[in-house]
This record gives sequence, structure tokens and C-alpha cells, in this order.
Amino acid sequence: MVTLKLTSGDLVTLKLTARRPAPEVTWWRGSRLLANRSITLGHQEEPPTPHAMNHALVGVGVGVRQVRTEVNIPALTRDYIHANLTCRATNNNITEPLSTTMALLLYLRPTSVSISEPASPLVEGQEARLECVALGAYPAADLSWSLTPTHATSPITLPSASRHLGQKTSSLARVTPTADDHLATLTCSAHNPNITGRPITTSILLHVVCEY
Repeated sequence: MVTLKLTSGDLVTLKLTARRPAPEVTWWRGSRLLANRSITLGHQEEPPTPHAMNHALVGVGVGVRQVRTEVNIPALTRDYIHANLTCRATNNNITEPLSTTMALLLYLRPTSVSISEPASPLVEGQEARLECVALGAYPAADLSWSLTPTHATSPITLPSASRHLGQKTSSLARVTPTADDHLATLTCSAHNPNITGRPITTSILLHVVCEY
């Protein structure tokens, strides 16, 4: 089995060429037929295209014609995660169909990230725990926290701990606010480290009260 590492949204073209004698070549996803239209080729192969995979299945008998069937997936969707695509070659001279299977390892970006806002204002000098949750990433997203005080020019990175469960990641940030943190911006960022691009973020304003 061949494993292809891909990202949701990728364009994928999978090709299989079979010969001796010219068989029926089909592509399947489980019991669902994806492609069964074939073209007859000579001996020369085309150069592979990005995300294209060519495999030859050799049967018995005589003959020189080659048959190729390809399946095109314009944009991989999330339901292709852990999908197996199988190409089968059958003809009257083969007692058992020959096949090759490709496993799709699909990386997914997080679909949402949210911070559970505190039910009441934070109190100066008292530690508070705030939770951030990211959904939809595979493997699970990495989360990071930052705090930007009202008059600051750059954010401050906060330490945090994360838990992963399937496509869900949760992270707790411990904040001990000062009076200067009133109306500071607390931001949580989520990204899949296997995928390039900017993370998705969400922010809240901190409301800090002082006890005298």
C-alpha cells in the first residue's frame, strides 16, 4: 500500500496503467466506483504530474497494448480523511483481479477556535484560568496564547498546557492580571504544524477590577 500525504483542498490525479493483455481498469473508494473510462496507450509513458502516481499491473498472456484509467479529484474534501483508493485490473486471462491501493493521509486545518470568557471580571492579583478550544484539525492543532496590554507595542507570549482528543485541542492559560491589564487583548492562535499558512485566531478583552 502506498501512502500519499496531502492537504484538504489539494488537486489530485491518480493514474494506473495495466498491460498484457489489455484489461478493464477501474478506480474504487470502498464499494463506490470512481472511474472506469480507459485510454489505450503505446509503450511511451507521459511524465508524471504533481500528485500523480503511476503503477503497472502485469497479467499473463501476450499482447503489447497498455490501458490507463485515471481518477481526478479537483479538491480533496474533509471526508477523504483516512480514505483508501483502490485500482483494479481484470480480464478473462486473470483468475483473480490485480489491484493496488493508495491510502490518503489528509492533513486538515482547524475550522474554529474559541476562548471561554470568564463569567465575571478578573480580579487584580488573583490567578484566573481561561480555556481555548480548537476544532477540526488533523492531526490536532497546536495552540498558543498571547497578551497585548492596551499601550503595548507587541504581544507577550503566555505559557500554557494543551490536551488533544481526536480533532479537538484544548489549552488552559493561567493569567494573574494587574491593573494595567484592564482592557488588554488576550489572543489564542491555532494552526496545524503540517500545513503552511497563517493560523486562525480569536481574541477577547480582559476586564480587571481592583480590590482595595
